[in-house]
Formats: sequence, C-alpha cells, structure tokens
Amino acid sequence: MSRRIIVSTLIFLFALALISTGCKKEEKNYKKVRLNVKETMGNGLATNSPKIPIRIAIAPVISSTENFKIYNALIEYVGKKLQRPAVFIQGSNYAEINNLVRYRHCDVAFVCDYAYIEGKKDFGMEILVVPQVNGKVTYQSYIIVPNSSTVKSFWDLEGKSFAFADPLSSSGYLYPKYLLKNKGETPETFFSKTIFTYGHDNSIKAVSQGLVDGAAVDSLVYDFMVADKKAYRVNAKIVHKSLSWASPPVVISPAIDPETRLMLKNIFLSMHDDREGRLILNKLMIDRFVAQGDKAYDSVRKMAMKIGY
Repeated sequence: MSRRIIVSTLIFLFALALISTGCKKEEKNYKKVRLNVKETMGNGLATNSPKIPIRIAIAPVISSTENFKIYNALIEYVGKKLQRPAVFIQGSNYAEINNLVRYRHCDVAFVCDYAYIEGKKDFGMEILVVPQVNGKVTYQSYIIVPNSSTVKSFWDLEGKSFAFADPLSSSGYLYPKYLLKNKGETPETFFSKTIFTYGHDNSIKAVSQGLVDGAAVDSLVYDFMVADKKAYRVNAKIVHKSLSWASPPVVISPAIDPETRLMLKNIFLSMHDDREGRLILNKLMIDRFVAQGDKAYDSVRKMAMKIGY
C-alpha cells in the first residue's frame, strides 16, 4: 500500500470519528446505567409517585448533542405534566436503547420502527404513540449522494463507499440491504467500503462533506435538516426513495403500571391542544402524536424476513 493511500485512509477515519462522536461535553447530562441489570423501584414507592423520576430515552436517530437540544424541552414538558422529575437518557445505538427498556432503566423511549419490532419480539416492548408529520404517520428511506456527484440512482453506487446509520435502523440499513438482496447482492459485494455512523445526521454530514459516496437515511431527519438551514448545511441530494412505511414509535416498557401508562398516553395525545405543547411540536416539525397499532409495522417485518432477519 502506498504512502498516499495510507495517509488518505487515516484522514478519512479521523474525519468520520469527529462526525460520529460530536461534542463530548454534553455527555455529563445523560444518566449512566448498567444495561444487563434490571432496575427495581426502591423505598416501597408506587411507580407513579411524584418522588420517582420519569425516565425518557432517545434513540440516536441523530447524534447525542443534537438529540439533547431538540428533545430536552419535550422531556421537561412530559415531566411537568406528570408532576414528576424528568430524566433524559441518551444511548449510543438502537440496541442500547432497547436494553434500557428491557431492563427497566427507562419508562419511555423514542425508537426506530425496526428496533421496536425486535423489542416486541424479544421482551414485549409496547407502542405508546407515534408522531404525525405533515398529516402522515409514515416515512421513507432516502438514498442520498453529494450534490456534486454524478450518481443518479442507487445502483450507480456500485463499487463506491456507503454509510449506514445503525444495524437496527430500517431506513438506514434494512432497506438498502433489502434492495441488494433482491438483486442477489450484499453490501460486501456491492460497495467498495461501508461504515456505520450511528446517527442519521452523521450520515448526512458524511455525504455532505464528501467522506462517503452515498448513504441511506431517515426521510424525517433529512427533511428536518434541510428545512432548518440556519442550523444545518446539507450538501446532498436524493437519488432514490423507498415506499412509505409506519413511522418510528414512542414506546414503553411492558412492566410500566397501567395508571402511568394511561397518563403518559394522554399527555402525548393532547400536546397539540395547549400552547406550550404546540410550540414544542412545531420546533420538532411534528403535527401531533397519535395512536398506532402493531400491524402497521408488518411491511417492515416482511422486509426483514426477506433478508433473513
């Protein structure tokens, strides 16, 4: 291997590390937990006691610093409505968020739809509500490339570098694998190089900065970043869109007590009815939260079965 190739590779890896790690100073705001130990409620208090925090985990659909900035107001709102302290819990990947729910280290979690399917199968994870965006409760996978790229379709990315979001992401991993499976290909045979960025915003940044030739990303995150031109500079274009499937849900632990479950559901479903709730939803580009049944995710299950998951 020539010196030039070695140097280029080191620069590439260093740049990706900067994108995926983000700003580490925010980490002190996140609760640290042991994921393989089930948490129990101490002191004999009921789980809906005002002395016990409501713990809300956010999957890294976007990076940790951005998650905190975007979702903190929502989490504080839920705590205020419950009249309980609210704790923001940040995981580093989708599997970690699922384990937070599984071992009762959080009460509520914002997860990916495929992560929900796996959580329901593994330990009975339950849907609380789903976000409605632009009148829809569905979203898509976008295949994106740099604006300067000559690539015009997903299939033009053969032999090029590609970014996936997370192994439990339907839009950022499952869908492109499904496309390849239908053509008798795999990521290993089709792309020259693949990486996981563990955040859709990280994937969008990697494409925008020319660190990879393409990426599969969540349409909701992409549209959000494109719309907020003051905060984000998206130098990417869409070359392929999937069919729509059910949006990522807000989920709860199956062990949560019925009274708290009902209170939480009512808080989310009525957010759009008060001024403070509407302001928070507007910043998140969410119309409102609505109820959703498990069958809405059958199309994602079929996609996963196709590729042997």
